[in-house]
Amino acid sequence: MLVTVVSAACYTACVSAQSAQLVSEPVYKAVVQAEELMAAGNGTAALEDLESLAQSASISEHERALIHQMAAVIYADAGDFNRAAEYFEAVLAGKSLPENVTNQTRYNLAQIYVQQERYREALHVLQPDIAGPKLTPDKAFLLASIFAALDQLEEALQWAEQSLSLRESGDPPPEPYLKLAASLNISLRHYPRAAALLEVMVERFPMRALYWRQLASIHLELGQADALSVLVLGRLQGVLSEGRDLRQLAMLYLRHGLPYKAAVLLETAVADGTLERDRRVYELLASAWHEAREHERAIAPLKKAASLSDNGRLFLRLAHLYAEKEAWQDALKSVHRALQQGGLKNRSAACLLKGIVQSQLHQFDEAERTFLACLEFEETYRQATRWLEWLSREKLSRSAEAS
Repeated sequence: MLVTVVSAACYTACVSAQSAQLVSEPVYKAVVQAEELMAAGNGTAALEDLESLAQSASISEHERALIHQMAAVIYADAGDFNRAAEYFEAVLAGKSLPENVTNQTRYNLAQIYVQQERYREALHVLQPDIAGPKLTPDKAFLLASIFAALDQLEEALQWAEQSLSLRESGDPPPEPYLKLAASLNISLRHYPRAAALLEVMVERFPMRALYWRQLASIHLELGQADALSVLVLGRLQGVLSEGRDLRQLAMLYLRHGLPYKAAVLLETAVADGTLERDRRVYELLASAWHEAREHERAIAPLKKAASLSDNGRLFLRLAHLYAEKEAWQDALKSVHRALQQGGLKNRSAACLLKGIVQSQLHQFDEAERTFLACLEFEETYRQATRWLEWLSREKLSRSAEAS
């Protein structure tokens, strides 16, 4: 994880408020001009003058450190992290700046090392600051980021939580701090704490769809019904409007016994193009209508799902649906398609349904052959035997009537 390098922090104040030694006018002007050029987006224009001045024998080590510090910030701002690191290292080696400026320099150098993925060196630089008043929320966050990059998640989480707890009361943590803490809690399966953080995040940053999705997922992990409320509220906010969000919401409606809501949601999303018209969507829509006891409305999406499937499983479901409404011809066509397409986990069930449908269509000879085939399956042997007995009696009855 890379951390954004902090820009120059009040270098003019550092120059003008020295207690140990004064800063000469040329050095003061050079640093102020460099800050002004940086503010205008052209800090590199000051580098030549700064580096030339740093070579002068007439300046003090303290002044040279200030110049090096300013140059380091300019290089960092320009993305030249190698040169920035060299200059920050020189500042620390000189040990000529006040403690507060030295602390800031260590922090900036650690950030540079993180940009270069020199994580162990970053930890070494921050070592003097990890306890007592020197530890700030920003440094704790940087430490958390470093340990996360090293895949030491438990240590990372400790520092991430400190970056939150160290903030003054009423001072809300920046979004990246909350995001890192939540992410680490999720990775370590500390779901209640992650949920608490994400609830803060969706309240403060309500247009971040990721946080709504993460919060819903955590509630699902915890087996809590709040996941449905989160998705509904996120949709009402206009944030969770993608197809994957609507699909998950529909599935939760089904889980909570609200199939009609699921069906209406899916049908609308399919109609307006929010959801891709694939097999899974049509299958889910058919299930929703079926569970809502709207069997007639389940047929069309199930037919589309079956036509997009690479096996006969959905055609078998369609055959059962037709059989429920006693549409026997359609049921027979569907069960034939199921058997032809293959890939059935329970071929015996398809065999039995085919025989039943044939019986209802008075195709008794065909039904008899089908039920005889069903005797080969242990699962349907008993039922097929009973149907064969029924067929035998039915044939005798019809023969008697005919005579």
